[in-house]
Amino acid sequence: MNTLHFKYALEVAKTGSISQAAENLYMAQPNLSKAIKELEDTLGIIIFTRTSRGAEPTEVGSLFLDYARNVLKQIDKMESLRSPKDLGGQMMKIATAQIDYVNESFGTLASHIDTSSYTHLHIKETDSLGVINAIVSGEVDIGLVRVDRTNKQYFTDYIKEHKLKSQLVWSGEKLLLISKNNPFAKKEKIFAADLRRFTMIQNDHSPVPYVAPQTAETETHFETNEITVNDSCAMYEILANMPMSYAWSTPMSPERADRLGLVQRRIADGAPDFEDLIVFPEGYKFADFEHKFLDILHSVKNTVAFCEYD
Repeated sequence: MNTLHFKYALEVAKTGSISQAAENLYMAQPNLSKAIKELEDTLGIIIFTRTSRGAEPTEVGSLFLDYARNVLKQIDKMESLRSPKDLGGQMMKIATAQIDYVNESFGTLASHIDTSSYTHLHIKETDSLGVINAIVSGEVDIGLVRVDRTNKQYFTDYIKEHKLKSQLVWSGEKLLLISKNNPFAKKEKIFAADLRRFTMIQNDHSPVPYVAPQTAETETHFETNEITVNDSCAMYEILANMPMSYAWSTPMSPERADRLGLVQRRIADGAPDFEDLIVFPEGYKFADFEHKFLDILHSVKNTVAFCEYD
């Protein structure tokens, strides 16, 4: 039995489409269809049914996919027994929600990389659900998620359900992130009601089940125009070039904000809250390079936490 076919089947399940899975796997669709058929014939089961909505796992197919996912995880663990990570190599696979000081920490980490040693750094930016799912699937080892008071209980349960652990990195209130050319950039005090004539730039994120679409980010302003992005660089560019816009963010260093053409300000009458967590599998052993990153993360966080933003 070819375990590579397991990966093919999992990609089809992930995308719900043979054609999309083939594109993601950089292979021809007929070849992928043939591989799935061979796997089904070998197992003597039907893994997927083809419907107008795409490829959907059968009941027994869903069971097989769970087994396949676990088998591939075990293979990865066996292959990593003597990996460069265990031998002191600079390796880290991490997913993160869009968190400003975390991005700064990656930059600082890069300046500490020993280019004479083996290095493999995989960074994935997604939403908080995507971070957790990337850890569960084995795509990354650790992750950083952002929660708030409206969804904290859901994420607490979701993390526990998937046998993961979490530790608090930072909690507090978000800051207003605006262009240097925003008319409020030098205003003495800014109130939530002042924001109603501006366009809000916000991160695209997967809807959280059982949580009402009203979020903390919408509690502090009136109904207004919105632009949704799923890339932090795009958000910064839009903010810098659209003075009548704003976003909520955690603190970043004034130097970095200045390079981006942005300023950060506090809201006089309260802002959305945030809570950032480091998430990892139960029993996970952090490597030296990962510890170095976490030390840098806390150092950067402490630095930006004590800056003046009023």
